[in-house]
Amino acid sequence: MPKELRKVTFSADELQAALVNHCLHAGKSMPRGRLERIELNKASKTMAVMHFDAGNANDSELLLTPEDVGAALIRFCKQQRIPLPRNARKGVQVEDDGVALMCNLDYGVD
Repeated sequence: MPKELRKVTFSADELQAALVNHCLHAGKSMPRGRLERIELNKASKTMAVMHFDAGNANDSELLLTPEDVGAALIRFCKQQRIPLPRNARKGVQVEDDGVALMCNLDYGVD
């Protein structure tokens, strides 16, 4: 049975844009202040931590699950007209230089 693996990688700026846009559309409450950085975790229930400067010494954080990050990247692809296979199993993978959206397709032979 043939299989296809598609890997779409995202830069730090693209990831930031995708996550902020997703939070706004999904109604996730983001802390007030400037987004300082995004921390990615390879093996955790929290895949991304968005760190905000709250205007004082304490930074505020927004925790995002792998499902949140995946939804953000899929939305980003749709907005940028990057085609994704509808029937593929999709997952997110943290890599040394960023994050990737993995699309796995199994072609059944009838």
